[in-house]
Amino acid sequence: WPTARGMHALVACMLVWLAHGQCNNTNNVIYTNPPSGTYASNILCSWSITAPAGSVARLTFTRFGIASGWDWFRIYDGSDSGGVSLFSGTGSSPSYLNIHITSSQPSMFVTFSSDSLGYRGIGVAAVVIFVDSIDASSTICSPLLITTSGSTISTNPGSSYINLQLCIWTIQAPAGYVPKLTFSAFSTEAGSDYLEVNDGETSADPLLLKWSGTELPAPVKGTKSTMRVVFVSDEAVTGTGINASVSFISTTTTTTT
Repeated sequence: WPTARGMHALVACMLVWLAHGQCNNTNNVIYTNPPSGTYASNILCSWSITAPAGSVARLTFTRFGIASGWDWFRIYDGSDSGGVSLFSGTGSSPSYLNIHITSSQPSMFVTFSSDSLGYRGIGVAAVVIFVDSIDASSTICSPLLITTSGSTISTNPGSSYINLQLCIWTIQAPAGYVPKLTFSAFSTEAGSDYLEVNDGETSADPLLLKWSGTELPAPVKGTKSTMRVVFVSDEAVTGTGINASVSFISTTTTTTT
């Protein structure tokens, strides 16, 4: 599988239950059926996609036409369907072909299911590439590397954030200090658009906060000099967004610098 920096990684196509062997992947394309045919009834496919370290997965549809309200194509942020939903689509909306869906971590999990009814569409095909996690972040989120106390993390400079937005910030405190986030605004689509804070620089580090909705979270303080902050929104409904100030706390005193 190609990446933005010429690297390659393996993707496992795990077929939970598949009729006629139609769901598959070829190189960096996943599909429910070949372009010359249609998909079958009563199939459930899942693809587990893993990018190289330091990269994330980005999916772009090249065709999308399935039975509206009955057959579903879903994308999750993480290694299984327990992750946050990034996309849930049905029907044949042309707008699906104009979006890029990006994970916030190296893993992305994709599923397709069809029912027992007779109507079938042209199916779904999508190209997956791996991009550097910093390059994947929206320019709306800048700066992405924060090394100064008093800096602000914001999901948007205007009235609301956008759909399918990905922001990945790295906060680096000086030696002898740890980062602290204090929130002044928080309004996202509950259960779908979320902020995640890790105590360290990767998604594998301990989770300090995972939050969505309109309730203001309590301040979050790390135990390491580096903190990873991620914001992800799905394909529908937005909010007024998130604002948080960054401060650095001494590991030996309570002084803020």
